[in-house]
Amino acid sequence: MRPRTTFQTPPPPPSLRPAYAHTLRDTEKCHLPAPPSSRPPGSRARSGLNQDSAPSVTISKGHTDGDGKVSQMKGRSRVLGCLLSAVIATPIVQASASAGTVSEPPSRRNALYVLHLFSNDITTFTLDSKGRPTPIDRVTTGTGPRGFVFTPDGRRAYTANGGDGTISGYTVDDRGKLAPLGEPVPVGGQVPFGIAIAPDGKTLYTANLNSGTVSALSVDANGKPHLIGTPVPTGSPQPRTVSASADGRFVFVSHGLPAKGRADDMVVLAVRPDGGLKRTTIPNVPVGSGGNGSDITPDGRFIYVASTGSDVVYGYRIAHDGSLSSIPGSPFPTAVFPEDAAVTPDGRHLYVTSPNHDTTVTRNVTAFSIGRDGVLQAVPGSPFESAGASVGITPSRDGRRLYVGNFETHDLAAFDIGKTGVLTQLAGSPFPTGGSNPTFQGVSVPPDQGPKAAFQSTITDRTARFDGTASADPDGTIARYDWTFGDGAALPNGGPYPTHTYRRPGTYQATLTVTDDEGCATALIFT
Repeated sequence: MRPRTTFQTPPPPPSLRPAYAHTLRDTEKCHLPAPPSSRPPGSRARSGLNQDSAPSVTISKGHTDGDGKVSQMKGRSRVLGCLLSAVIATPIVQASASAGTVSEPPSRRNALYVLHLFSNDITTFTLDSKGRPTPIDRVTTGTGPRGFVFTPDGRRAYTANGGDGTISGYTVDDRGKLAPLGEPVPVGGQVPFGIAIAPDGKTLYTANLNSGTVSALSVDANGKPHLIGTPVPTGSPQPRTVSASADGRFVFVSHGLPAKGRADDMVVLAVRPDGGLKRTTIPNVPVGSGGNGSDITPDGRFIYVASTGSDVVYGYRIAHDGSLSSIPGSPFPTAVFPEDAAVTPDGRHLYVTSPNHDTTVTRNVTAFSIGRDGVLQAVPGSPFESAGASVGITPSRDGRRLYVGNFETHDLAAFDIGKTGVLTQLAGSPFPTGGSNPTFQGVSVPPDQGPKAAFQSTITDRTARFDGTASADPDGTIARYDWTFGDGAALPNGGPYPTHTYRRPGTYQATLTVTDDEGCATALIFT
């Protein structure tokens, strides 16, 4: 499950619905005085805050300045997402590419990670301004690693080790380099194949292929996982991958082996208050022969599952009670032997990797556009050229690029994502990873941390002057300031120093929404 990762410039496109965002009001008041001939206002007229709003400042009588602050943090597990501490904010849109390549110092915001199945290690890359990767570090894992997820703050990461039945934890420093977080922790099941993290980062889940179970592990304040009870049987053979719902109430488990003619399924488990899991009465849904990699759209409405033995991807609508209903037209054809799936942070495109039986076939990345109803349409030119046996896949934090690990050729393909979803390989792609056999769910980027909006206001007569320069982004810069002034007027992309004249006396609530240079602004993104 990709902790989207979550990106874009507000306002979001109509198809983007923020999921499970919360707002916090932290306001000072400063009234606009009525002229002597007018009666002082007896009520307040405020623009309502909704899930897309950042906290704001109210202008009311008796003060000459106000201060409004909002903190937000964008999080992703295998992510891209936006998760705020005080306010969760994050629309999604592409930033413009820079004219030339800029070599930035290694940092967590520019990091990318590739997990290797047979060399049992992780290569850390830093990305330049054109998205091209340069290796900077390698660390060891347990045996047979698959899957790599981050906590929402991006400071810890975890991988499932199928060969020894454990989870390895790592700290992530400001350069993006990994350091082991104690000894690997047993998951209580055999061959943990898929791994996911809850949206709040407090619980890890593994699908245990040879045990028919899913494990839940709580993450303590020091980042160490602890098994919660005993692993829960799913009731179906070969649980393979696990995805957490955007609201954290359910996990979806795909099952099966990639053999023709099987009838495998996806099982829905409920999350208990302690983070543990329990069976439900929600009906299982079919995923063809060998349900494999899955991903959920940023708004939490749809889940897509690669069916490896059936050469298709299944799509389901997620109801509030966790039940799944088939998307019209599902399943949708892919390249041969699809294995992993990734939705872009803006929710507009789905990409599916296919290792293929024939390693000489290199058009292994199937691309789809996602409709408002979840229906998939093939992107013109799909499937796209990658390399030998494409497996792990992730979009970049801003959704402008796509990265694919190639199992047989031990390298990483890197693409620009066009507006219509068309993929164009970057110059120099594919890039050697330095390890053996990039693995399933083994390409990942850390979550973007959302910006913090803060502003002050001063009043002269009925003209308010605002200063939003106190706004900040912990891992980047503020790219856009969107203002509403509480009287129906708005100033999109108005910069940090707008002024506004009010026509009538009264109490007004002004709101500033800031967007960072990776598009994080006002909606929770978790994929």
